[in-house]
Amino acid sequence: MDRSARIAALVAEVGQVLQQGLEQVWDAGLDRDLDQIEQQVQRVFRRAGGRLLAGMAQAQVATMEQHRPQCAQCGTELRRVGVRSRYLLGLVGETQVARPYYHCGRCGTGEAPLDEVWGLGSGVLTPGLARAVARDGVEAPFGQAASLVAEHLGVEVSEDLVRQTTERLGRLADADQAVRPARVVAPKEAVPDTLVVELDGGQIHLRQAWHELKLGRVAPLGPKVVEDPKDGDRHYALGPSVYAAGLETCDDFWPRLAREAVRAGLGRWVKRVVLLADGAEWIWKQARTQLALPGVEVIEILDFYHASEHLARAATAVYGGKSEVGQKWLDNQCHALRHEGVTPVLAALDALQPHDADGEDEVRKVRAYVAEHRARMEYPAFRARLFPLGSGAIESTVKNVMQQRQVQAGMRWTGEGAHDVINLRAVHRSVGRWDAFWASQPLRRLRALPAAPALAESALDQEAPPPLAVQEPVPTLTAPPQDDPPAPPPAARATRIQTAGKPWAKGKDCWHRSPIGKRRSA
Repeated sequence: MDRSARIAALVAEVGQVLQQGLEQVWDAGLDRDLDQIEQQVQRVFRRAGGRLLAGMAQAQVATMEQHRPQCAQCGTELRRVGVRSRYLLGLVGETQVARPYYHCGRCGTGEAPLDEVWGLGSGVLTPGLARAVARDGVEAPFGQAASLVAEHLGVEVSEDLVRQTTERLGRLADADQAVRPARVVAPKEAVPDTLVVELDGGQIHLRQAWHELKLGRVAPLGPKVVEDPKDGDRHYALGPSVYAAGLETCDDFWPRLAREAVRAGLGRWVKRVVLLADGAEWIWKQARTQLALPGVEVIEILDFYHASEHLARAATAVYGGKSEVGQKWLDNQCHALRHEGVTPVLAALDALQPHDADGEDEVRKVRAYVAEHRARMEYPAFRARLFPLGSGAIESTVKNVMQQRQVQAGMRWTGEGAHDVINLRAVHRSVGRWDAFWASQPLRRLRALPAAPALAESALDQEAPPPLAVQEPVPTLTAPPQDDPPAPPPAARATRIQTAGKPWAKGKDCWHRSPIGKRRSA
């Protein structure tokens, strides 16, 4: 049967399904409102769409049967053993596809090669519906995401299916990011001269305690110049950004972010890297080790706002929290720091005269901080080169990529769940990565992905919970990310009956004397 005849037969079959469905809608009565009619029509089209998808799949089966596939492991020609049907739930409807099944005599394994061609995983979701489910799963709590899929697509999926799909795809995104990229990633004209790398951390509540989840941003800098509406400073604009995230130690996170910089051109055409961050020690201790390649200039810039915060602490320690004199001193030092550099600020700190020992200690700490980061606070030189001075971009990244999804009322994450979801959400937020991720047939690739090792909370950097004032507003609809895993069985030990102080106590040997038990308590 040629192509035209196959299409005609399929159109006739689908048309019959449509006719039967629309007759049912018609017989149900036309005196209802348009919403009810529209929902019924949607169900009819889903039945027709599922039949159309099955027909297209069967046409592909007929084409594949002309070839004898080989085993993916040993290359032996596979022997066909029959046809097996598979149920699929997709964007256009539910369907059953029958595809040939083969066996390898040498390896002893069986496979359906068309599952690989179609990009199917081990579950029931088609790639299109899995993409929609994962998209909602990285935007909303899993229960709410399931209701969004039902509302928008008319497809009922369970909360647990949304969770499993989102987390497994996030595990795959994490594995993709762990692969060291090739140096040649783009032609020279597509790689910028300057990259901006920004890092920060945000607190997330695991089931036992708060932990720091680290995020990074990589973006080209320039050549477009923009003007800051607040202070009038002109600096190069950031280009399309990509993100890296992980619930892990700094020793594991820094290589992850460095690989993203390599994918953006570091080590090939990039001439300089501007590292912009706050004063967290974990950020700076590996910066040059990870980014300073031969021929690459690394410029470290301490966020101006964080530097100003430290100066404000010194002003409060000496002049009090609401002193006009202290505010004027702070304004003068911030202006001097931005336009003249660190030297006059250090002199002003030395000239302060605190009234007590606590004030002296605070001023000493601020001066030590400024002296330690002196090279990162040469703001006049940075402004002259049109480099940005503030890390507002990464601050908003922490909020938009992490906090809006993972810091909501009642949420208590496992380490693995939090790590997987943030990785998939980072892929979605990275320019160009979401489409590329789905073009790589992630459901098919999940079959070869080994199970992820459990993240021990003791191996993470524990932090105190953030102040209540900086937490996100409580949303009206939340759901816990996932159910608690079953508790491990208790270790075997000698039985001891605790009866002291209880009115029903009969003595430690009551079970020895009872006819229903012979074991003496220990």
